[in-house]
Amino acid sequence: MDPLIIPAARLYAALAGGVVLFQIALVLGAPFGSVTMGGRWPGRLPYPARGLSVRSIGLMLWTASVWIGASGVGPTQPPLGAEWVAFAIAGLSVVLNAMTPSAPERRLWLPVSAVLWIAASVVMFRG
Repeated sequence: MDPLIIPAARLYAALAGGVVLFQIALVLGAPFGSVTMGGRWPGRLPYPARGLSVRSIGLMLWTASVWIGASGVGPTQPPLGAEWVAFAIAGLSVVLNAMTPSAPERRLWLPVSAVLWIAASVVMFRG
């Protein structure tokens, strides 16, 4: 096994954990709206938008579990095709963060999403 796979999966999981904590803060009403969802709602997100944060939490936890499982660190292997779906989600995240009209969001999340995508790539293609 490639020696980079486990550190890449752990890096993905650690960064995903940071994203989850950020999303939890949004759900609880933290005033970080300018650095998420295109900066549409500066300050606190309205309640319907907080629901998107809840979905984002689930998605980040799922993708992290896919890469931890695919690396062999986790207790189970991901289901067939899950790696491709998680890889596509990571790539789409980079594209969307590059396109956001919010400069603060782009400065914060584009590097994070790029590192997540690189870590996913390492696990996916070196494993």
